[in-house]
Amino acid sequence: MKTLHSILFLVLYSLKSFSQDFSDLRTYEAGNINLFYSHETEDNPLFLGVLANDANRFYSKTLGEKELKVNLLVLNKDDWGIYTSKQLIYGMPHWRRTDNAIIVASDDNFFWAAHLPNPATLQSPDKELFEETYGTENGEMSARFFFRPGHYP
Repeated sequence: MKTLHSILFLVLYSLKSFSQDFSDLRTYEAGNINLFYSHETEDNPLFLGVLANDANRFYSKTLGEKELKVNLLVLNKDDWGIYTSKQLIYGMPHWRRTDNAIIVASDDNFFWAAHLPNPATLQSPDKELFEETYGTENGEMSARFFFRPGHYP
């Protein structure tokens, strides 16, 4: 009987280790989206949670599938190393199946910037459209508007 209890304890303990504890993050529930986000972020991630929930509802109606219960993590650079794999560069959005987590960066980063062309190499009207779409208040370019569709200039 002690052996059975020991095995049961080990099985339950190992199952718990596959789920991540997000208690150090702020939390917000947006429908079927459980939003967890870093305390120090450049932008307010709440809109991203609402936007993700709307997308979830749209695709469930369009595809006729049940809505997914999803954990959306919006992380700053400090929290990225705690809640993601060390091999993933900060800013690379990804899905973690073990806890239904979509993980995205909260702040502008090198990974996003690496996807932008040099505006000087663009021809008109593409150059003006690019600057209008990806330009920031201080005249720089940011890919945050592509990777974070909930953020608008």
